[in-house]
Amino acid sequence: MCVDVNLDEGLATEILVRLPARSVLRYRAICKDWLRITACQSFLRAHARRRPLEVLFYTRRTVVQQQELDGAAGPRWPGRRWDAARQRWRFPRSPMIQEVEDRFFAISKDHRSNDSGYVELDALSITAHRPASGQRLARYPSNCVLLASLDGLLLLRSSKSVFHCQHLVCNPLTRQWSDLPPLIRDAGVNAQQRESGFYFHEPSGEYRLLCHVTFYQPRPESWGYYVFSAGADKPRRLNTEATPMWNTIVTTLRSYPSLMKPAFYENLMAPAVLHGHLHWMQHIEAGFTGQIVAFDTVTEMFRRMAPPPMTHNDPEHSHLLVADGSLMASELDQLFVDLWVLQGYDGSAAPGTWERHVRIEVPCHTDNRLLIATGGDGGDVILGTPGGVVVYNVRSGTVKQVMDIDASRSDTVVSPSRVVFRESIVRHRFFEARPHPGLRYFSFCS
Repeated sequence: MCVDVNLDEGLATEILVRLPARSVLRYRAICKDWLRITACQSFLRAHARRRPLEVLFYTRRTVVQQQELDGAAGPRWPGRRWDAARQRWRFPRSPMIQEVEDRFFAISKDHRSNDSGYVELDALSITAHRPASGQRLARYPSNCVLLASLDGLLLLRSSKSVFHCQHLVCNPLTRQWSDLPPLIRDAGVNAQQRESGFYFHEPSGEYRLLCHVTFYQPRPESWGYYVFSAGADKPRRLNTEATPMWNTIVTTLRSYPSLMKPAFYENLMAPAVLHGHLHWMQHIEAGFTGQIVAFDTVTEMFRRMAPPPMTHNDPEHSHLLVADGSLMASELDQLFVDLWVLQGYDGSAAPGTWERHVRIEVPCHTDNRLLIATGGDGGDVILGTPGGVVVYNVRSGTVKQVMDIDASRSDTVVSPSRVVFRESIVRHRFFEARPHPGLRYFSFCS
């Protein structure tokens, strides 16, 4: 027996806004009323705010991929030759072999290394008070690098060489692509870009990538900061002075305090965003001072801030994050992590006061490879280690290990990242203003 059920529009909205993004995309095809509700921008923004934060994992597979290559081109790779100038293998120009070469060896200097293969990107929804649940977002070749995630968008870099790279933005739910404007340079000029943060510029409503750019050939070298806006025709150079890469800080090795080594700035694309500022524990603009650097996204100016009085003074293994509306810093030890909070900080030039907030005992050995990410407004702090993932809640003080990583398999490497993802099906104009067909061999997972 068929029974007609008429849902009030308000009740239907309250139900739909609680569903996962993929369910909303399917259910909007049921009737025109639901299509109209789910197409409203206010509904899409409310739906995005309700989606849980997910930490992203990389799963690299090497042996399986090498077997696929051996089966595709033969066990002996007939007709191949070594190109000494380009430091890569060259193959006969049959369509099948050319496709294999372009797919897997475009960036690798030695195809026999374990760096060749593909990466599977998984999202794990974890909080201190709910069971963990995961989903696979995408699968892509290893010459593609995930740089950041913001408001349901993924920022990726595809590199042909050190001096030639392409930045793309995609939404894995709607499967839309757009590319950021390329850097304009004169013929014969090489430029090296160092990404320094992907953020939302609230006054203009733009998603922007901040880059430190060094120009080589012709000499003398020059450098500056550029902003690459999604949907724009060309990047814009900031009217601010930039520090050369070779005139920056060095770090002290914890085990050997008398030794120094150059900083590599591994966390430039994971700044702590608070009060309209990007904050880095290590940044080029710190020079030799060892201070924290803040970037005002409105005035587009850098300034330095005093770091917390850490015991080990090891900025390479320390991170900045935002939890429960406060700027925090982590200090890593072998069996615990100290969290420092900057009291009285409101984004202005007035200095706050660093206080040690809590010491977290980590259930698994950190081995100097701890990755810390914010958990959003709920007060969760995500601690990723080679052995698993731990979630600490600054409000309740609870610690929960939500995932164990099996490191016994030689053909699979699972690595947590500092990138967090939140589903969103909000429409963005830059996808229509500057559409892109997407990266080659990049596949989304349903």
